[in-house]
Amino acid sequence: QMEIDCSQSSQFASAILLIGERIGLKKMIIIPQNVPSLPYLILTKEVIKRVTQNTHAFSIEDIESDWSGALFWYALCSLSSGSAFVFKNLSLDSLQGDAIISRWFNQLDVETTPLGKDIMIRHKVSPIIPPHDLSFDLLQHPDLAPVLSILLLLKEKESTLTGLQNLNFKESNRFDLIFNTLHQFSEVSVLDDNTLTIKQPKAPQNEQLLFCSHQDHRWVMAFLLFAVHNVIEMDDVECLKKSYPLFWSNF
Repeated sequence: QMEIDCSQSSQFASAILLIGERIGLKKMIIIPQNVPSLPYLILTKEVIKRVTQNTHAFSIEDIESDWSGALFWYALCSLSSGSAFVFKNLSLDSLQGDAIISRWFNQLDVETTPLGKDIMIRHKVSPIIPPHDLSFDLLQHPDLAPVLSILLLLKEKESTLTGLQNLNFKESNRFDLIFNTLHQFSEVSVLDDNTLTIKQPKAPQNEQLLFCSHQDHRWVMAFLLFAVHNVIEMDDVECLKKSYPLFWSNF
């Protein structure tokens, strides 16, 4: 029996589960009950179950594409009138928690349509409605925070982001970087170390901007969104290979 503290991330439990058979793991107790990034832990358990119960080898076609990697293209579609993208082997009925972006982006001018085993997204013209604050809870979807926060700025959407308390445990101090970046272009308030409110955002237009990637693949994609209407420079963009080795050829 093993007790795992996942108050910072579910990845501690996922790592032990992946070697569980080798170390003779019988039972795991996970604390706290409200585990951050829980969808990733559920995904790990389900993949292990399918592998151990399956008598034939998996083919490459059995592996679903990455929803967190699709986020950049959702954001680019949101910023680009008339744009559309097709993602191969990506399902709306996915175990991946980040599939939630297909619903969230309905509020951000992107429509998602299933195409068999694929999906298509296209920029949609939203009806004219009174402006209102958008709200997103990122406790279970922390990898979405950098791109989503920059997108909200560039679309000049007043919004609230919650569930951010573990972002500084990632590849960079993501909570601090979100605040510092947005603070240059909007009024940002912090509440209880887990919530940011964005007020009066003003997207830069036709400017020359310099960014530090902080060797964080998520921030490379986030800062690239500024390039839609600006000229940008950024260091160490090769760190993007960590999660998306084919990004630059796609881009």
